Amino acid sequence: MSAFVRSTSPWRSSVSLPAVGPHLPAALGIVALVLFLFRDAVFGGRVFYHRDLHLQWYGQALAFVRSIAAGSWPVWNPWVGFGQPLWANPNNQVLYPFTWLHLLMQPWTYYTCFVVAHALFSAAGAYALGLRVGLSRGGAGVFAAAWAASGPFLSLVDLWNHLAAAAWIPWIFLAGEAALASGRATAALAWGATLAMPILAGSPETALLAGVAVAAYALRRADPRAPAGTANRRLVLAAAVALAFGIAVSTAQWWPSLELLRHSPRLSAPAGGRSFWSIHPVLMLQTFLPFFPDRLPLSGEVRAAYSESREAYLRSLYLGASSFGLVLAGAAGRRRGLWLFLMGVAVVGVLLALGRYTPVYGIAATVLPPLRAVRFPAKAMVLTAFAWSAMAGIGFDAWRGADGGRIARTVTAAVLAAITAAAGVLAVVLRTGAEEWGSAILFRATSPRSYTDILEPTAWGLALAAAFAGLMLALVLWRGGRARPGRTAGLAGAVLLADLLSVHHRLNPTAARELFTYRPAALDVVRPAPFQRVYVFDYFEAGKAPFYLGHRSAYLTKTPQEDWPVPWLDALALRMALFPGVIGNWGREGAYDRDALDLYPPPLRLLTDALRQVEGTPLHTRLLRLGAVEYVVALHRQGLEDLALVAALPSLFVEPMLVFRVPEPRPRAYAVAGARFAEGLRAEAQALADPSFDPARMVVLPAASRPPSHLEGRGGAEPAAGEASLLELRPDRVRIQAELSAPGYVVLVDAHDPGWRATLDGREAEVLRANVAFRAVAAPAGRHVVEYVYRPRSITRGLMVSGAALLAALAVCIAETRRRLRAQ
Repeated sequence: MSAFVRSTSPWRSSVSLPAVGPHLPAALGIVALVLFLFRDAVFGGRVFYHRDLHLQWYGQALAFVRSIAAGSWPVWNPWVGFGQPLWANPNNQVLYPFTWLHLLMQPWTYYTCFVVAHALFSAAGAYALGLRVGLSRGGAGVFAAAWAASGPFLSLVDLWNHLAAAAWIPWIFLAGEAALASGRATAALAWGATLAMPILAGSPETALLAGVAVAAYALRRADPRAPAGTANRRLVLAAAVALAFGIAVSTAQWWPSLELLRHSPRLSAPAGGRSFWSIHPVLMLQTFLPFFPDRLPLSGEVRAAYSESREAYLRSLYLGASSFGLVLAGAAGRRRGLWLFLMGVAVVGVLLALGRYTPVYGIAATVLPPLRAVRFPAKAMVLTAFAWSAMAGIGFDAWRGADGGRIARTVTAAVLAAITAAAGVLAVVLRTGAEEWGSAILFRATSPRSYTDILEPTAWGLALAAAFAGLMLALVLWRGGRARPGRTAGLAGAVLLADLLSVHHRLNPTAARELFTYRPAALDVVRPAPFQRVYVFDYFEAGKAPFYLGHRSAYLTKTPQEDWPVPWLDALALRMALFPGVIGNWGREGAYDRDALDLYPPPLRLLTDALRQVEGTPLHTRLLRLGAVEYVVALHRQGLEDLALVAALPSLFVEPMLVFRVPEPRPRAYAVAGARFAEGLRAEAQALADPSFDPARMVVLPAASRPPSHLEGRGGAEPAAGEASLLELRPDRVRIQAELSAPGYVVLVDAHDPGWRATLDGREAEVLRANVAFRAVAAPAGRHVVEYVYRPRSITRGLMVSGAALLAALAVCIAETRRRLRAQ
């Protein structure tokens, strides 16, 4: 653990340089805690996989590595949805420094290192922050341990961008405290850098929430007696420098991301969409009662009532049934002012996390417009967990110093007694009345096991929480007697840590490494011709499973999940069935993928939605052909009669996996002589649906795309213009050779994006949006080479701004260092 310099602060005025030795116990304890939490991955060779990790992250990690290996900039991902921006999507973390370790290790090894490193880094930041604001080593250690073991923080393990961003929260506060206390330019720049890191990590909302909290923290240092005084001016200047540098150094990420959002429906999403995954008020009880509805086979009606019919966004909100013993102790301590500030942060986090259940989230989105691009209010509970953990550290020191009186201990004892009783009663009710409760709240028994077996883990968890709360209650009462405060404080810290670990020691599921290394047998059948695409039905879309498969579950496995010998059956089944999000892992390029992140531009979204709306009609087959789709993978036959069934393969689902071949799909690149011009996206889509439209001879273009003079008036039944073939296909660069017998268009069945630039025989050419969502270049008769390069100006200009900011910061640091050396 590095040494920490303590500067003047409202809580501690001494300046000292602590030796490393006194901090070794805390450092070793933090390391042991993190390694214990993730022991299966670190020591057991297991891999993190849950939810979007295997469905999305693994594929984007491979896209990043493949781009670098191909000599491309990591700016475009050609393996999903006709191609999508890679750099501009902040989830891909292209500019986050840790991401570049992908080039040194396998993705699953990288992610284990990613999780462990960020947990250690964040706990170290919490410990350093605790020391900075004047906590003892014990108090800072409790803060760090409670934060690293809290439910909201650990729930981010399968949300990589939010995990990385949350890891920086203690460092944002620490850097802000140092900058506000010292007034040095270098400290302000360091503060700005910490604000920029969550943006580079792909979670700008974390930077926003933490930044607002630190701004409120900074106001505590303001001198109300002299609003224009030197002290206040120094605070404003430090904050302004930090904000400006944070914005500038992260420009290379937020500028292309903002450009991507501007051309997507994300910013204009209705309030209901933004507030999806709001935390139901009843589920807020989970902060001190460890019950997890996701572990129970609840009915669809019950799930719809509390979690949008989906799994919880955060697997755990648990902060410890016993935590009140330490947290409430700080209310009457000597650092009451800091405690009250943190309590305010915790309450605001809860109110924001409630989302649509209170008006607070809507008001916040109005006051802070960037919040309108933020989905899932549940994320705000991470800020609550951070503040709550810091309050536990303050309470530890208050307990140790015998702060507070009889009234404070009485209130704390009453709260702990209530929690002990509530958890104990619920545990007894679930254990003794399992059959009655099961028939009341469960949809059906999904296995031969009884309701008692299903509810027993929840009952035991509640009983254990009651035991820890009871132990903390006993310590509070013992503290009121003749017990030594230091001894009971240490025991209270141990009880809180044991409480959190008992619930979270295996919160994040892991799988055998073979989940990622296994190659599905279906790949031997789904072998499209070079550059052709594959379309896989996605039954997670609303209503698709009941309509086509006849059951409510999107994907129903033959064996119930709880009876399978491995908990990652669902992930294995989806990977074996070549789910749309994972098919790119094996180099197969997808088509018409669902816009799960609401980042598609309107043309691509329209075309993708149109395919789903015309399922079961001849137009469905036409759109597949138009998208250069050679194979279709599905679990049903209805509506696919126009396609040739290639194979019926066994799957882990109740349905076999069916592979179809699309008749005569369009090649990835081809040439046509004719064009139809339509006004508006709807008119363009209607032109594609017109039975007289022949995609082998014509292309649909926007009316605003005025044709060259040599193509004016063309639009009849022209002969094919010639041939086109791909010479080079790299993630950020495409070269096409075309030979046209007449003037026409060279069409590329890849997603159109304003960042693509084209040349025709080395001369700049306009990139036309063709067939609603693809690309085309007009070309005269003859042999030509069309080259596309993806270089959005938002990326190149953003890099220039960020680079200039870093150079300016370096100059400031050098100048300040020289001044300090001269002063010595």
